[in-house]
Amino acid sequence: MIKYKSRSELIQACDALIYENSRHIAKTRRFLWDLENDLLLAEAELIAGNYEKKIKKDMFGI
Repeated sequence: MIKYKSRSELIQACDALIYENSRHIAKTRRFLWDLENDLLLAEAELIAGNYEKKIKKDMFGI
């Protein structure tokens, strides 16, 4: 266990931990947003591909 010399030193240490944790949370959020966007794009491409196949089948019997 770390011993702090003063209350202000303890508060500074807590502030530093909060800052680091908030940075990690922000990075995780950005990662999840990027992942969600990638999944939405992949879903849109899949839907578009399915419609393209359906249109080809309906129009040309392919």
